[in-house]
Amino acid sequence: MVAVDIATFLEEEGFREVECTEEEYYDEFGGFHELPRYESAECYQKEYEWGTATITKRDLELDEYLDDVTVYLNVDLPTTVMRIIDGSLDYPELDAAYVELVDASFKQGFSLFSGTTPDDYNVELDCKRDEFESYIKNLTHYVKDYVEYLGRVAEELLGKHKPDELGAVACEKCGATLKRYGYGYHLEEHEVEEAEEELAAVEEAIEDFKLPERPRYPLAYKHFEAKIRELISAKILPLYKDLGGEVNRRIGEERGVKGEYTLNLKQFLYYFRDAVELIAANVPRELRRDFVEKYTDIRGVLSQSAYEKLLNLLAEENTGKIEEALGEGVEYSFSVGVKGKRGNYYVRVYANGGQIAYLKVDARLREKIRRVVGDRLVEPERIEETVEKLYDQVMRLLTEEEAGNLELGSGKT
Repeated sequence: MVAVDIATFLEEEGFREVECTEEEYYDEFGGFHELPRYESAECYQKEYEWGTATITKRDLELDEYLDDVTVYLNVDLPTTVMRIIDGSLDYPELDAAYVELVDASFKQGFSLFSGTTPDDYNVELDCKRDEFESYIKNLTHYVKDYVEYLGRVAEELLGKHKPDELGAVACEKCGATLKRYGYGYHLEEHEVEEAEEELAAVEEAIEDFKLPERPRYPLAYKHFEAKIRELISAKILPLYKDLGGEVNRRIGEERGVKGEYTLNLKQFLYYFRDAVELIAANVPRELRRDFVEKYTDIRGVLSQSAYEKLLNLLAEENTGKIEEALGEGVEYSFSVGVKGKRGNYYVRVYANGGQIAYLKVDARLREKIRRVVGDRLVEPERIEETVEKLYDQVMRLLTEEEAGNLELGSGKT
């Protein structure tokens, strides 16, 4: 447990409890895994004028094992620093500057390292546990001094390793003169301003119940897609609520006749094609996924993989792919063959003479055959009938094989 006085201290300093994420490399049996699993974690977090500070409860609880407590900082770093970091993968000169910059940061007690757990951060500060309260009380002072220092060092390193970055350049959009290292970021600011102008037009269109066209507002979608989707979901998507009721009615009627089945995509399109065509004809492509998820009961009819395939199919501009997915007009004749190998038996499954599966005989054989057949047939009754016939033929062939008939048996349906 985190000591009450520490929790109270952090609360008094303006930190609040939030839910974060932690990487866990050990399973419940103590086994180590190179790839971690991600688990929910409790943290303390505070927003400052310079960024955000996050501390995990687990770090605070490990007082008998660790001498330091890590504070994860998401800091607004100077443009010179960002240029070295962003350019280090593309320019050997900036990569060399980055190595020196990291070393300079470390000498100040900060690690110039970014990550997403427990939350987004770009700097780590390791605080001595017995001086933790002093660090927190003076955190703004430490960070501001660090940022100012790192900015000076970064500019010196640019001059040392890539001096052209310090040259002057005029902005093609506003004519402002600035140093080259900041030019790309300056253009990004212009782009965001243009995106905000497009966003205003998008918001006006949505308010008039018009779906904004992505090609017409590329920057708005690039920078504010989540907000646009939220606005569309709140204003335009409800216009299709009644259509969702009609889709559900058609699905309910068919299920009342056929019974409660979990269908694959081909089966769903076979039985509920009119519902799919109703969606494709009346719901704009950009809204179909949200429409299906919010207003229909389709998820309860399909397997998870089939559901995702349907959503992807509905997102296609070419609705003719529905016919392609159905595979209309194809008739199948199935057959099986059995072969023994190294003490095990295997089943070859054929459709129209071509092998479509090679299955090991075990307790799950019937389900394996059902999955293979179900990928090609749609009617559940016919699937079950075909599965049972093929399974019975396999059992007969296995009996013959075990009785000494070493010839490869075969059966057809």
